[in-house]
Amino acid sequence: MDRKRLLSITSVSILLFLLLYGVMPAAASVDTSGELSMEDAVARALETSKTLEKTDLSLEAVYDNLQDAQDNWNDAWTVYPDMEQYYISYLNAKYSYTSALSNEKVQKDSIALETHTQYYNVMQSIRTLEQKDKELELAQREHYIIKAQYQVGLTGWSELRQAAASLADAEAAVLSAQNNLDSAYRSFNQLVGLAESSRAVLTDVPVFEGIQVENLDSAVIDIINGSPETYLSDENIKLLERLLDYTDSTDQDKLNLKLAEINKDITTTNSINTLINAYNSIISLEKSYYIEQDNLETAEMDLKHIKLKNSVGLASKTEVLNAELALIKQQNSLFSTLYQHELLIIEFETPWI
Repeated sequence: MDRKRLLSITSVSILLFLLLYGVMPAAASVDTSGELSMEDAVARALETSKTLEKTDLSLEAVYDNLQDAQDNWNDAWTVYPDMEQYYISYLNAKYSYTSALSNEKVQKDSIALETHTQYYNVMQSIRTLEQKDKELELAQREHYIIKAQYQVGLTGWSELRQAAASLADAEAAVLSAQNNLDSAYRSFNQLVGLAESSRAVLTDVPVFEGIQVENLDSAVIDIINGSPETYLSDENIKLLERLLDYTDSTDQDKLNLKLAEINKDITTTNSINTLINAYNSIISLEKSYYIEQDNLETAEMDLKHIKLKNSVGLASKTEVLNAELALIKQQNSLFSTLYQHELLIIEFETPWI
């Protein structure tokens, strides 16, 4: 058999082999440690937080100081000749306790938001790794094809070198994505009090629910009025007003009250602008969601079409892999839009965190 005929037969055999079989990357083993819902994750994070534990201990001490100040104020009516200092002490202790309670609420809300963020970060990292695995599978196949073609003289060295470089990049991207996933799990596990090696299965995916706001101005004012920051600012103003009414006030006391009132106005104005901007960002993401959803349906239909063509020999395995990769990318893009939307709504409703 002459060399040209041998090369021709070999080329046909290789091409037939490539049409029938794909190159699959080795599946990575996954260590799982049970399922974990978002609600359970938040509860664990609150229970695990040393910062919150420290705050709670401080809160107990502040409450004890308030009780002592209140007892001294009550006794001052009959025991102490000078009641003013005890009343001032009581007002300050009451404000300190109010401030501590507000700080505790802010910390709890912040921990809840951080848990949501890291929970979804793990899920996004898992999806990114899945995408990089698919890209590696495609790069492996393309490298295999180019290598086979090179061996029978159907392509040049530069094409083979480029395919090898693309394969190396894809392998590095998988390794990087795996490291990012490990890092995401490590941070999440620390937050919720799980072992560092734990790989809990996170069960709650973000679900799209459009924000329900009938009147934006009213909603913004309600959120601001319900914030711990506003409540604490009001309590501080009340404290300063009482000091003016019931004590020998000075010009500095009057100035402190005026400054507190101005600071509240400035904070309120800034909060209004921040909330309106956040609302607009949410609406923008909601518009993006519908576009992403349409793109997802298109990617799903494209994949079905390519698979059908592949089943009758009208599309290659490479085309199928490309369609699968396009679908994964679109799924990841939609997931990113969903969880960003959910986090933005949380931040809109609790802007003090």
